[in-house]
Amino acid sequence: MLTIEKKIKMKINTKRKDDSLINIILRKGMNCFGYLGAAFVVYAVLGSWIGFTFVDLEKIMVPMSYYLTLFGVILTCSTVYFYKGNPHPPEKFSKFFSAPIVILSCLIAGIFYAMNGSLPTLVINGLAMLGLAGAFFRIQSATSE
Repeated sequence: MLTIEKKIKMKINTKRKDDSLINIILRKGMNCFGYLGAAFVVYAVLGSWIGFTFVDLEKIMVPMSYYLTLFGVILTCSTVYFYKGNPHPPEKFSKFFSAPIVILSCLIAGIFYAMNGSLPTLVINGLAMLGLAGAFFRIQSATSE
């Protein structure tokens, strides 16, 4: 007789990959979304550290970060309508690289905020975008890529 653990392992190993066009597009899009969030954070941190920013670029980037963060929340929440019943374990890259960096960055941002009373908008929205992208990947089906 199979134990519950063995049944779960068998279920995980027999999961099919979802190679539908919409799933591939969504996963690739969220990849770009996460990278853009990281770019916002890097730009804001470097700009604050060096003291030099591009005013014209920030006129575009700040509202863009607001709208993209809201879009990420909507997209991640809307995955309840596309749920396939087969979540997958986190990828090694997420578990050992991106998640620890985002968690550490959030902690550093919290300390910085406590000490200075403010944070650049792009840092907050960029970290939110990274977190949303990671949540999206854990919710959606994996692709064979």
